[in-house]
Amino acid sequence: MFSLSHLGHLLLPLSGLLVALSPVFVSADDFSDNYDAYNNADYGKRPTQRFVSNPDILAPLIQVNLWNEEKISPTGGSHIFLRHDYEESSPLILDAADLTLVYMDRSYDRTSDVRVQTINNQAYLTFYAGAIVDGHGNGDGLAFNSHYEEAYRVNVHNLSVKNDLHEFQFTDDGTALITAYDLVPMNLRPYRGSSRGALLDGVFQEVDIATNEVLFEWRASEHVDLHDSYYKVEHKWDFFHINSIQKSRDGNYLVSARHMHSIYLINSKTGEIMWTLGGKKNQFTELDAGDASQSGDSLLSFAWQHHARFLPDTEDEITFFDNHALTTKQQCEKDCSRGVHVRFDFANPETPTVQLLHEFRHPQSLQAQSQGSVQPLNDGTGNVFVGWGRCPSFTEHTADGEAVMDVQFSPWHTSHNSEALDNYRAYRMNWKAEPITIPDVMTQTKDGVLSLYASWNGATEVKAWAFLASNESSDLYGPGQVQEIIPRSGFETSLALAYPAKFARVAALDANWNILGSSGIVDIRRGRVFDELRPIAAVLKVPDVLISDAGYEVSSSFVDEHAKEFPGQGGKLFGIPIGWHTLLGVGMLVGLVLAVRKL
Repeated sequence: MFSLSHLGHLLLPLSGLLVALSPVFVSADDFSDNYDAYNNADYGKRPTQRFVSNPDILAPLIQVNLWNEEKISPTGGSHIFLRHDYEESSPLILDAADLTLVYMDRSYDRTSDVRVQTINNQAYLTFYAGAIVDGHGNGDGLAFNSHYEEAYRVNVHNLSVKNDLHEFQFTDDGTALITAYDLVPMNLRPYRGSSRGALLDGVFQEVDIATNEVLFEWRASEHVDLHDSYYKVEHKWDFFHINSIQKSRDGNYLVSARHMHSIYLINSKTGEIMWTLGGKKNQFTELDAGDASQSGDSLLSFAWQHHARFLPDTEDEITFFDNHALTTKQQCEKDCSRGVHVRFDFANPETPTVQLLHEFRHPQSLQAQSQGSVQPLNDGTGNVFVGWGRCPSFTEHTADGEAVMDVQFSPWHTSHNSEALDNYRAYRMNWKAEPITIPDVMTQTKDGVLSLYASWNGATEVKAWAFLASNESSDLYGPGQVQEIIPRSGFETSLALAYPAKFARVAALDANWNILGSSGIVDIRRGRVFDELRPIAAVLKVPDVLISDAGYEVSSSFVDEHAKEFPGQGGKLFGIPIGWHTLLGVGMLVGLVLAVRKL
């Protein structure tokens, strides 16, 4: 196992055999770089890891194939957002700097489209939660504030179904765009189907989240020729398969229809189709892509696509994920999936053109039969973040298509591993949260060593942990019982206790070592945690001024600076390695010497 902090500028080889990994359940925040062992399911078909302080968390074991720190955007977003399925489903947030776990909640049947969205100048964690059957959903659009409290639960109205999983998109107008798959009885004989068949009609609504008023509704069957579908006719025919919506600056709607191989712009006043890209009714002439095409595939050969989005502040450039095939495999030689960035030219409305500007391919040449996303990072670097849908991977690319990050959260789907995971969309975004819960703490003895373990599910600002221990539970409120301050080392941070105390607790610290939250108190002998409402008041007590024997004045800012060089391992004062207790001892000793001199 290794920590990403050890990687630096290292590009990890796909066949790296640097370390021997432990079996399926491994220790806190471990990673794999053994590509063959990971994808042969040596660590499990869905490799996971658990944590001592919070055993309810079941997190993925991450496989790092490529990590080019020099070219990964340093400002592209603080966290990575996915879903993680097992027996239950969870939104999954990873720290983008080191891929360590930040947040999970396995209380949902199925989740999808986990990300951060802003509405009314407030950021929310949003996702779909509910059932997923036959490629579509029947559930709710949920939005949580920065304390992980439910703020909105948004649904479609006046339909026989609830929300679909594919889109729950906030707009700048205080509204939400929601998809639904409405089952409508229909004679399908004109389409070589049953006379008693039904359509899974693609519907979307724009809903005011404050009043729940439906402001706009659009139904595919009223505007699209069913003969244009590429999908086989079934008893319940999903002819359209709506999978993304976005409202343009002009108030119209960009809609992706997977089974039409088409992307549409829909008029927000009439519902009429303003233009169609791709499919049987394509209206665009493709211009030569030049060196932009890595695959040699034409842009207009795209098929089964997902996640169409305008680039910010434009209406003539979009990105989308071109699945391109209905199979899932690695090392494809043709018809590989890709992310694309294209530009339209409407100078001549009668003959509009489209041109491929950038193409983003996976280093493993993947075919992903379903799902997928493309997110340009809006930080000026030009980097693009791609989720590979059915293939359990996310990548980051430079603007010219070079892959600089390649990470898996499950082995690939193969004939030997049908249980491998997938992910609808992947995002890299900024998120800042402080849960209403308190930090978790627990002890464990291993090989005769008693250790304390600390974590705080969902807390994004924890940079260090203060570990307190004592033989009296009433002592665990201040700096006198602080055993050590250790930088956050992942979802869970641990400390081996130097002596067998009876009670312990922890405090979560921010970048300035302010206390963010205090845990309960763990009874070490019984292995039980009991609530303690009284928080830890302080973990540091540094003199404002220290005076050395040579007469030097040492400010507390100097002490802070040098003590934080290696927090938890000791800083240096006058070139001498110290820990916080050494520092405090030096301060008291100097004070005593000065007092004696005055006598």
